[in-house]
Amino acid sequence: MKNKLKKLLIIIIMTLAIISVIIIKQKTEQKEIITKNKNIIKQDNLKFKDLNNNGELDIYEDWRLTSKERAQDLINKMTIEEKAGMMVINTQFSAISQNNEELKSSNGLLNEEEASDQIKIYLNYAGNTKSIVDLNIRHIINRENINAESMAKWNNALNELAESTRLGIPVQITSNPKNHMQIILADYKNDTNTIYPSTLGIAAAGLGEQKEKGTLTVVENFAKTVKQEFLASGIRKGYMYSADVMTDARWARNSETFGENVDFISKVTEILVKTIQGGNTLQEKGVALTLKHFPGSGARKNGYDGHFEAGRYSPFITENSLEKYHLKPFQVAIDSNVSSIMPYYSQPDPNSNIQTYNGQTIEMTGEAFTYNSEFLSNLLKNNMGFKGYVNTDSGVIDFISWGQEDKTNVEKVALAINSGIDLISDTNRVEWIIDAVKQGLVTEQKINESVKKLLIEMFDQGLFENPYVEEEKAIELVANEEAIEEAYKTHQKSVVLLKNEEKTLPIVEKSELEKIKIYVKEYGTTQRIIADALATKKYNIEIVEDYNQADYLITYIAGEITQDAVNNLSLKETMKEQYEEWINIGNTIKQNGGKRITIVNMRTAYILDGIEQYSDSILAGFDTYTCAIIDVIVGKYKPTGVLPFTLPASNQVVAIDEQGNCASPNDVPGYEKSKYMQNGLKYEYIDLKGNAYICGYGINNF
Repeated sequence: MKNKLKKLLIIIIMTLAIISVIIIKQKTEQKEIITKNKNIIKQDNLKFKDLNNNGELDIYEDWRLTSKERAQDLINKMTIEEKAGMMVINTQFSAISQNNEELKSSNGLLNEEEASDQIKIYLNYAGNTKSIVDLNIRHIINRENINAESMAKWNNALNELAESTRLGIPVQITSNPKNHMQIILADYKNDTNTIYPSTLGIAAAGLGEQKEKGTLTVVENFAKTVKQEFLASGIRKGYMYSADVMTDARWARNSETFGENVDFISKVTEILVKTIQGGNTLQEKGVALTLKHFPGSGARKNGYDGHFEAGRYSPFITENSLEKYHLKPFQVAIDSNVSSIMPYYSQPDPNSNIQTYNGQTIEMTGEAFTYNSEFLSNLLKNNMGFKGYVNTDSGVIDFISWGQEDKTNVEKVALAINSGIDLISDTNRVEWIIDAVKQGLVTEQKINESVKKLLIEMFDQGLFENPYVEEEKAIELVANEEAIEEAYKTHQKSVVLLKNEEKTLPIVEKSELEKIKIYVKEYGTTQRIIADALATKKYNIEIVEDYNQADYLITYIAGEITQDAVNNLSLKETMKEQYEEWINIGNTIKQNGGKRITIVNMRTAYILDGIEQYSDSILAGFDTYTCAIIDVIVGKYKPTGVLPFTLPASNQVVAIDEQGNCASPNDVPGYEKSKYMQNGLKYEYIDLKGNAYICGYGINNF
């Protein structure tokens, strides 16, 4: 009797389960299916794309199932060549960049040019069609500055081609940040993207808002704009943003960071990940992010970048500096389910101090981070809990592979994959991966693990159902008036007022008929920056040729920045032989009853010694529109920004001794460097009134 009841109960449960599945299927909302050349399968009153055109609904074609289930089914159908194609991401160019009509296809949208110039990493590429059809590449980097409509058309053409292949695996376009320009502009409007100040400028604006209101609306609005413009253009993945904490003012890539405040950078990272990816996890209408550069590339050996021999080592020379300063933003990103993470070129400095994380010791020796299982597997995945995929920086196999120079490219690929790499950037050499498997250097099971992660991201984004975008809508959604207006407000908010003696600012208009006379000096740039701004917007100001007639001296200084390291942080030395002349002009205007206003475009933390003493007012911008700075100068906008980093006191605090050691630690943010310095040295700049120009400083009233 008991057995009969048990069997009956099992039958009832199974029946209810089947009924529940049927009800769920009936109530399932149809996803949008767009097909260009594959058939549609109808089942349970729903539509599915027959991606392999076999007339059956395969698991990977069934959008009702989980991304993991679909990815596993697809992997089982893929050849090793198709898997290898999934594991590389290569720079490609659209037909917009092609002047030879014979090298265009697909109604003039695809670029079929091939190149193998090894001078620059991204010039080793095949044509669009060969990359997708023959090499099975599905991850593409675009580095062109083309408008949204053209990008949308290219995305659609690439995906129509990809859909026609055996398994119909879509293409995912990746881009570096597109909403900034490392060029000084008065104001700017285009149909490419909405332009914000640099990430340092967003940090200056955000820290100012946080200080005043306790909110970060400026960061949230920025993230929403980025997401909207990437989506509309068909760009579904971003190599962005840098979670690096700025700890050496000489690093040329400081302008890509959000400064040196660890807690602020962590909060910004959380906002960016959750907003741009669409929520607590990557959503269909989200842009996948690849956060850079693990484990924190802000720690540079005297500023030298990891692209160069002098910067091959990351010097974590201060005890537990990794956990205290550098890893926190990455941990926040991991907890926010960032889709992927990119390690940097460099390798841990063998002279590094003791480093631990969550009580576990980190081995600070060994391979560059791309090839370092201690950092990628033990630290990133096991200790920090990262579940996404690891994407290398560009050219780490055949261009910059510190410590692996004696290995073949196939051996490097195998070591990278076995250490925890899933996607290799800026190469189309799929044969390296294939050969690594054939030679037994890496197992196909390991390849499958990586490909599964990459496919899950695409399934999560709904690309298998609809990778296409509305080309006309891209024009409406990218760089529209609302976004441009919001960005301009951020430019204004990014301006930091550092000094304002004798109420120099705002400058007072004499009358509507009599214009304020200014004399302009500009250093470190060939542009007519102030003149361009005055020509762009109407101000009651005129530039005079004779400084004896001037009411104000306005000086604009663009500090030095180079790719390997900032050679000189001193703005005084940027002026070189013109420095004494600048002082004399300023003193003359001052003696005539005028004032001296200095504007500095800060792409890093420059030294103001020798500049501040001869300035009545100092303002800092961060690739900030000059018009926005002048808005502050004339009182149209009250300054609200604060410094996102600490300004060094002098060359002495960043001096390098005979052993190559810096007077201030390379791995500690500026606001804490003085704790570690010897001989009573103080890192931060102190002005004539005793104000310390540390991270968070700024005058927020006139």
